[in-house]
Parts: sequence; structure tokens; C-alpha cells
Amino acid sequence: MLTLTLDGFLVDLPDGAEVALSYRVFDLNNFETREAGFSESFVLPLTNRNLQVLGVPHAYDSDTTSPYRLLPAVLRYNDVLILQGHALLEQAADGYDITLTTSAGALFAAVGDKPLRGLDLSDYDHFFSLSAVQLAQANTPTAAYTYPLVDDGRLTKRYPTPSTAVVHYSELSPAVFSRMLLERIVADALPGYTLTGSLLAEDRFQRHQLLGGEVGPRRREEYLKFHTLEAKSTAAQTISSTGTTTVLTLAFPEAVKDEGLHLYPKMGGGSFYRLPAEVADYRVQLVFDVTYQGTGGSYAGTQKVGLLVAENNLNFHDEPIFEGQWNSGITPQTRRIKIDTTFSRVSGSGEIIVQLTTENRMQASIAAGARLVVTPLARAYDNSPVHLDASLPDISRGEFLKLLANQFGVLFQTDQEQRLIRADLLADVNRNLAAGRVQDWSSKVDRTLRPRQKFRLDSIGQKNYFRYEEAPGAYELLDKPDYQGEGMLPYSLDTTIAEGKEAYVAPFAALQDGPALRRASTLPYVPRFTQAQGSNFELWRPNTTYPLDYFVLDRGRYWQSKDTLGSINARPGTNPAYWRVAKESELFQGEGDAPYFSVLYLDQPAIPNVRVGNGNNDAGFTPTAGVTFLGLDFGEDLLPAYFLTLGRVLRRVHIVEVDVHLNAADIAQLDFTLPVRLNIPHWPGYGALIGDYYLNLIDQYTPGQTAPVPCTLVSLNTTNIPAAEVSIPTTGDQYVRITENDQAMLLENNEYRFNEDNH
Repeated sequence: MLTLTLDGFLVDLPDGAEVALSYRVFDLNNFETREAGFSESFVLPLTNRNLQVLGVPHAYDSDTTSPYRLLPAVLRYNDVLILQGHALLEQAADGYDITLTTSAGALFAAVGDKPLRGLDLSDYDHFFSLSAVQLAQANTPTAAYTYPLVDDGRLTKRYPTPSTAVVHYSELSPAVFSRMLLERIVADALPGYTLTGSLLAEDRFQRHQLLGGEVGPRRREEYLKFHTLEAKSTAAQTISSTGTTTVLTLAFPEAVKDEGLHLYPKMGGGSFYRLPAEVADYRVQLVFDVTYQGTGGSYAGTQKVGLLVAENNLNFHDEPIFEGQWNSGITPQTRRIKIDTTFSRVSGSGEIIVQLTTENRMQASIAAGARLVVTPLARAYDNSPVHLDASLPDISRGEFLKLLANQFGVLFQTDQEQRLIRADLLADVNRNLAAGRVQDWSSKVDRTLRPRQKFRLDSIGQKNYFRYEEAPGAYELLDKPDYQGEGMLPYSLDTTIAEGKEAYVAPFAALQDGPALRRASTLPYVPRFTQAQGSNFELWRPNTTYPLDYFVLDRGRYWQSKDTLGSINARPGTNPAYWRVAKESELFQGEGDAPYFSVLYLDQPAIPNVRVGNGNNDAGFTPTAGVTFLGLDFGEDLLPAYFLTLGRVLRRVHIVEVDVHLNAADIAQLDFTLPVRLNIPHWPGYGALIGDYYLNLIDQYTPGQTAPVPCTLVSLNTTNIPAAEVSIPTTGDQYVRITENDQAMLLENNEYRFNEDNH
């Protein structure tokens, strides 16, 4: 008897219900396909029980959510578990059209296009500091992340011959271990299931990491929204000057959005955005209408109206509104002003203010309704919370699963009884074959129909390429600027197919170690910038004379010297007459924060004498965690290690479709890493069918039916199959087939078959 539960409730099946199920884990016809078991759509009747479980989704006023989520599903036949996974309600009319997916298949269906950054890694939240970075250096593959020393090009440009170089810790990005991510993906998509399988024992996978998509750690969107201020003015604000400059701090008393309570009244009038304690980048946007005019007759000098946005009296945005001589015959002028500016590495516990200025007999008025928006940006600096999930590459979870599947040849299988997701390897097929662990289906094959044979896989060409995404940007720092870690599986036997095909392109740039890396690590993203011409740069040191316009990094912030004499003793930030805040883009050309990154290995760094510090004249620490790309080249490493089974298939593509008598126990015990062995020396009307095969597809198995199930088997091209034993009569002429192994096979009825010799 067939029974089905959805969302934990038994549902009614139609009389004589049949559910056709198909199973696969790694489709050799399409290397990108990873869906496992799935069913054909079938219809549940509109019974009272089913209405209670699934609701009435086809009614216009229905509030059921059943069509909009994956429903946990369990299908049994005579109490034997056939499928445990999820159901999708496709449509409803005279009944409910349902499609079932096994748990492994539901893993891909459930994650789909969900962003990798959407995983909840809040248990790894931490505050960014030198000590936190140093502690993470000691993390092993059993932990979640490290802060590896990675040379993105700036380090070597800054220190051509490193000897006592100190890198500020805020320039390090977290690298997250892929095993932890995979476990979280499974737990999020399939609660109650545990990840296991041979992939987890692979040293390459244990050390496999994803480096953050941008420079430096990041913070979640929810956190940034919480600390965003949107405010507006409620009345006109006017200022006029008689001679010298007059300044009015604008007031924005009405908070449209201020969850973090950052809007404060300023003593003496006006408003300000109160900065959180952490260092951060901020975007400031302003929209307002300003009316301005001269006062008190003509003036011989220059008259001005302007707007000033300032943070902590260190970083300013000047917006000239009027500059010149006002003609007394001109009527007042009105302009709409829009400002969108960014302040970099703003120190905490200060303020951002907006000021209107007039100079030399000018008057200006800001109309009511002026709007101010202050938004913290994602990058984390000193004392800021680090959200590991927000620091992940900007790819989907499905892309991440396909990355692992195509780097390591992963077969995602389901142990439904034990509630396990098995991440096994395609290479296990070869290992099981060598150890004699096979599933012999010789007695299960139905011989009333001849096998159907095919000789091409849809996904392959004469040359099948696996590579990483092309890396955009500048390459002058690399030995091999066009390196993509390419590997190729050949199949030259068939000249009728495409000469070359891209089997898989990873969504990452793969960069080989070059001279800039000191043979120690790889780049987290393509170095699309180099240090700007003439922009000398180093960490600030006390009692040092810096030339005019020289750049330094101090306490996590870039500064440019404005006065040679003053810069001898004045520390940046203590006197704006000597130093000004500089943006990173002023030092480095190009797009330094481009979201390109590599899949990496945990490794020990070998960049000599480079230390990590906080810019406060301490010696810092010698980093112990680095990364390398060695071991992740498709051609040299991954294809030889994990795709020998596919290479064996491509020696000579031979696909056999046979009908097999399978029962519920066979389905419950499916293991796609076990080769299927057929040893049928004599098939009436066909010949012999002997060999070991990869099980590519079980097509539409119907529980409870006795009819054989079509199965697609792909030959592993083995030569160690036991020889067929035949008895050849001593009298009369007989037709025999001489196989490639010189094994003679008797044919019935003197039939002559293709590719056979008549003896």
C-alpha cells in the first residue's frame, strides 16, 4: 500500500495511485545538473483530509501558504521508505498537482538562488581588532574562519623589499572554511539532516576556504539600516552676513527613520548625526531648496554662499552655491541642491553636521522640507562588529554547491532512514570498482526487450574544459596574467561532436602565485589597481619629517601632509592645518574594492619579515595564517584526483538503456558510488552484455508496480569482467561472435549481428 505524508500529515491518494519516481545524482549528460530524485507530477483528490492539509489555494481569498513553500514529504510502500524529501504544489483545479523531490534533490531545490550571504552565521559575530585578527590566525580547519595574510598587490608595491613592513590589520579579510558553509547550507535547507560522506575526509576540502568578496570584513545590511538616519527640516532656516563669514548649523528636527537614535540637537542650535563608537565609512545625502540674494547694496569683493558637510572637524565636503559679485538689480535666486558624498574611515564617538555659510553681505534661506540621509557603509574597521555572512562572496548557495561538485566531483546522496546527506565523490566509483564493491544487476535485468544503445553524451566534446572565471583588470603583478587554472578531459574517439566544450566555468578568478606574492599566497581579488604615480605611502611614524602631499596610514585612516614643518611632530588628526583625511582611491588607481576573489587553501605564509599591527608603533605580530592556490588547478590537481571515473567513461562512450526489475528495498538502498555490474554472456537475439557501469538515471520507478524500470547505464570501460562461458556444439555450422577479448559467444538461430565475424 502506498502512503504519503505532507507537512507531517497523512494525505489521501487517488484510487490506484501511481507515483513515478526518477533518481540520479551526477548527470553525465550535463555536468551542471545536480538534482537527485524527483517525481513526475501527480494529482491528489480534493478530499476533506487534503483540504485540511493543503488548504484551498485556488480560492481568491485563500490565506494558505502551501503553494509557496517546500512541504516536507514522506512516501512509503508497505511501510518501506521510498522517498523522503519535499513536495511542491504546482497548481490546483480539480485536484492538487504535486511534484516530489528527494532530500538530496531538495537540497538544490531548497537553496536555489538563495544568496550565500543569507546564511545565518551570527554565532561567529565578533568585534574587529588586532587581537581578534591575531586569535583567528591560530584557527584550524575545524574552526569557521581565519584572517590570512594576503598580498593583493599593494603590499609589494608599498614594500618592494620587505624587511620591517607592518600591515594594518584592517587590510586583512576573513576567509571562511567551506566545510562549515556546506554544513550550514544543509542544516538550513533540510533541518534534522546531518552532513556526512567521503568529501569531508579529503584534505583539500578540509583546508578549502572562500575569501571575502571585498577588501576587509563587512557588516550586515540590517545593521547598516539600523544605524541609518533619515531626517528633514520642518521650517525655513535663514542666515545673512554683513562682512565676514557667518555659519548656520542646519536643524533637521523630524526623524523619518532613526532606529539607532543618532539624531541629536546641537548646543547653540541645529542638529547632528551622533556617530557610533566604531570606525566606519559613511554616505551623506542632502536635498534642499536654497534661495539667496545680496544685502546692503553693492560689495566690491567676492561674495559667497556655500554648504559645508563635516565630520569631527576633520573631513569636509564644500558645496559652493554662489560665488561672485551680486548685482543689486537681480531678483533672489532659488536652486535645488543635491549632495551625495562619502567620508572614509570616520572615527567613532563624534558627529556629522551640515552648515550653511554666507560671506560678505549675502543672505541665504533653506526652505522647509530639506532632507538629510546618513548611511554607514558595509566595510568594518576598528571596534566595528564583523558579520561573517556579510563578508562572504556574492554568489548563490546553488553556485557554491556546484563549485564543490565540479572541483571535487561530489555526488550528493540521501540516506533517508538515517536522515543523512552524503557528500560522496565520483572518485568513489573507481575506488569501489577496484575493491570489488559492485551491485550486480545481472539477474534483475528484463530480457524481453533488447538494450537500447547510445554512443554520445550531450555534455561532451572532443575536448572538455574546466576552468575558473576570467579575471578582469590589471595583471602587471602576475607571472601569468591570463591564468585560469584550466584543465581538460579529452575524448578524441568521436570526430562528429564539437571540437571543444566548456564543461564548467567556476564563478571565481583563479590567480597563480606571482612575484608580488613572494610565493606565499594568492590574491583575494584581481589587483585592478596599483599605487598612483608619485603617491609615496607608509605607516605614520613619530618624529619624522614627511614631504608635502605625502600619504600615511595612521590608526586605520589615510592622511595627506599639508605642511612640511608641521608634519614633523603633529600626529594626523590632531591639527587639520598639517594633515587632511585622504581617500584610498587617491593612493591607488583603479577599482581597489572590486568583488573578485579566489577559492583558496589554508596555508602558512612565507612573505618574509612582514608583520601585522594596528599602526600605533607597536611591533605587531608575525602572521601564521595565509592562503595559496596550489592544489586547486583543474588540470594539474582536481581532474586527476577526482575525475578518473569520468576519464574512464570518455575512453569510449557507450550508454546502455536496459529495463530492470527493482523493488522498494532496492530503491531504499540505492548507492550511486557502487558500479552496476552486468554479466550476461548470452542474451537471446542480442548477444552478450558484460561490463561495469555508472548508474546515470533510474527513470520513473513506480512503487508497487511489477513492470521493469528503464535505467541508463554508462560504461566504465573495464576489462576485468569474468569471461563468458559458452558451450559450442561440435557438429553443424554455428555463428559465433569474437569479442575484443577473444571470447567466443554462441548466437541462437544462426542470426548474424552487427560487428560480428562469421566463423
